[in-house]
Amino acid sequence: MKTIDVERGEVTDAKKSAILKEHLPGYKKKNSLAYVDHGYMFKKHRASLIKERQDFVVFATGSLQTIAHGHTEYCYHQKRKVGLSEVGMRRQVKAVFAKSERYKGLMGSPKASRPKATDVSYHLVSGRLQRMSPGEGVPELCCCDVNKAYYQAALNLGYLPRDVYERYVNLPKEKRLGLIGSIATRKHVHVYRGGRAVKHLLIEDQGMRAAWFDVCSMVDGCLKAVASALGDDFLFYWVDGVYFTGGDAAEEKVVSVASSAGFDLKRESVRNLARERVVMANGKERGSDSVTVERLDEATGKWSKKEFCLFKGEKFKAVKKNRGVKHG
Repeated sequence: MKTIDVERGEVTDAKKSAILKEHLPGYKKKNSLAYVDHGYMFKKHRASLIKERQDFVVFATGSLQTIAHGHTEYCYHQKRKVGLSEVGMRRQVKAVFAKSERYKGLMGSPKASRPKATDVSYHLVSGRLQRMSPGEGVPELCCCDVNKAYYQAALNLGYLPRDVYERYVNLPKEKRLGLIGSIATRKHVHVYRGGRAVKHLLIEDQGMRAAWFDVCSMVDGCLKAVASALGDDFLFYWVDGVYFTGGDAAEEKVVSVASSAGFDLKRESVRNLARERVVMANGKERGSDSVTVERLDEATGKWSKKEFCLFKGEKFKAVKKNRGVKHG
């Protein structure tokens, strides 16, 4: 029967070799094949190995799935291949975090009191938006994003010294976020024998994950304070962007609150927030689980719709936890 074990620490090359030696005897990597943006190929490959009752091991993170089978390592990257230089950057960021006084203090505190995933909401929705009818919208809309939110929080908290912050903060967005977010990476190891899953190993660095949620909590706390200051003008925030009405006067409040929390903001060009309609099988309409917002791409000068799934399942429950925040 498949079991789930949890281990601390990273999946280093040595640990990966030990896992393969234990669970895939005789495996010796002779070839390595890489595919980008081919999640469906990973699923198809895994399904074929299960159907053929093969022995293999899968290493999986949020951005990369690797199958070890025969004498080949098959790497399926979700969006882009991460090069060796970027891997080195990620290790450096983790090392810098680990040396910080903030991290040492965190590790010296009781485990139960350390920051965790459930401490962070990532978004909050106003009652005004929850009550919006299908097809109803807000044409005059404002949005401010926290500038380089997670890097700024890591700098404010002392995890990153100024020189490291400046070295990485202006990297392309996808690489920049992947770099700092990698400190919280969890790796799942799935062992298959004769096509059957027999073991599931979860490897994570609990200390680094606590540090990551510490960083996220600072950003989240800033946006909760902004929501409270906006009152009835607040609509919702999503990760590091807040949406509201009230024009320049409301924006001044947002900038003031964020600045006092140690963050800079940048204004985004947005318009036409709308609660989408869904037509059910019986012909009746209801509000969808999402709202859409039109955003201007400054590089192209074109407007495009962005969808936010605000009203579904666990995400909606997360909103209910924040009853101490004043909103319409």
